Amino acid sequence: MDNKRKISLIKEMAREQNLRTMNFLINEATLKSGTKGSDSRSIGHFVKYVAPYLSHVGLEMSRNNINDTNLNLSNSQKEKINSLVPGEKQGGSHETTDGRNVQISHIKIINGSMHGVTHTGEEILFSQLKKPKEFQTSNTTKGAFEIENKLAGNLGGVAAGPNRNALADVHAMVGNKEVKMESKYIGKSLPKFGQISIKHTEEKGWHFLGHDDLVEAAKKATVNGVPILDHLNKNHSEGKIERNVRASTKNTGATRAYFKVNGANMLHLHGKNGGSTFTIGDEKDHPFTNTGIRHLSGKHLDDLDGQLVLDVRGSAIFRPHGENLRGLRDSAGRDGTTRNLHDKGHAGSWIKHVESQ
Repeated sequence: MDNKRKISLIKEMAREQNLRTMNFLINEATLKSGTKGSDSRSIGHFVKYVAPYLSHVGLEMSRNNINDTNLNLSNSQKEKINSLVPGEKQGGSHETTDGRNVQISHIKIINGSMHGVTHTGEEILFSQLKKPKEFQTSNTTKGAFEIENKLAGNLGGVAAGPNRNALADVHAMVGNKEVKMESKYIGKSLPKFGQISIKHTEEKGWHFLGHDDLVEAAKKATVNGVPILDHLNKNHSEGKIERNVRASTKNTGATRAYFKVNGANMLHLHGKNGGSTFTIGDEKDHPFTNTGIRHLSGKHLDDLDGQLVLDVRGSAIFRPHGENLRGLRDSAGRDGTTRNLHDKGHAGSWIKHVESQ
């Protein structure tokens, strides 16, 4: 190909790229303005963040307003809207971009854009409504991701992050050995040590859904000495939980089950004053035995069994024993065998130690 032809092709590619860039900018402006280009995003916001807070009447009004308006909706979006049922969060508030809390009674379409109508009749463009707080990433969660990224960076690995394509939080190769680390930030609230679902049907009554090992541990949880499912079937036989139910997971093997599920061989516990890193699992065959990091035995893990918390939406969340967990977090350096791999110096010296073996 001669130079003239090459230059011609390059110019043609540049023109196409400029057109793509221009179209991208137009689409972005359309989305931000709340016109028809934002139909898809607005529908998603409505289904996920607004509909659960509407009463039966409010939902029906909203559905009619959407169906009676010529929006660019796909068949799947129409089906999703028509299949919605009144939510369990009726009366919940939404924060606006100017810092107010409002209650949305229904939605309506104004000039092709979705608006939330408050109980006082105010019409608020969807772009001015934030996600409800329970759907927002908390500062604690953001801090946990930052810790995972720092651990991964110190070890030359990768952090799973919020989209957890991997099982453990941090993956790295140190020497020829694989690090599969769970990282837990311990602040005012305790971290999750696993989550499954609970459901009620006429055929089965109350039952758990999720990974088999966690389900078996959950079945052993007790409320005042009574197995959790027996307690629910006796006291909530109609299939509804009005408020959170807490059950003890002591001696259920819940913590061991959690680490078995995610395949972790290390655990990092962190707080505002630093953290401690441990190895977990079978000490005899552990890849990092005798590398200067304290090992948590099965007994240590059993001591972390705490509570199973059931909420009204059907989540069953395992929480560790707070006092025992914080005790482990604060144990770094007490006996000279516990490192903090969140510390770059500790991580660097540990990597050298492992690679020299």
